[in-house]
Amino acid sequence: MRPEMTMQSMHPTPINVPRPPLRPQDLGTIMNAVVALYGPRRVLMAALRALISPRARKRRQLHAAELSPHLRQDVGLGPAQTAPPYTEYLR
Repeated sequence: MRPEMTMQSMHPTPINVPRPPLRPQDLGTIMNAVVALYGPRRVLMAALRALISPRARKRRQLHAAELSPHLRQDVGLGPAQTAPPYTEYLR
């Protein structure tokens, strides 16, 4: 961070305050500031890396019914289903 930059100048308003949408003119100004801060080579390499890198895949959520009995016990769940009554086996 440059010495003339302070936290106040980086975040003039709190983050949770709603802001108006960015206009194309604003984006040009922002890109000029980013290039001035980090240099054109670094900005270009970061943009290329972002374009080339694979997107993170959303992980599939596991349902409790899909867990093995050992995992269910480890996380504190009971058996997946109760065993049928013993008399069912005698028929």
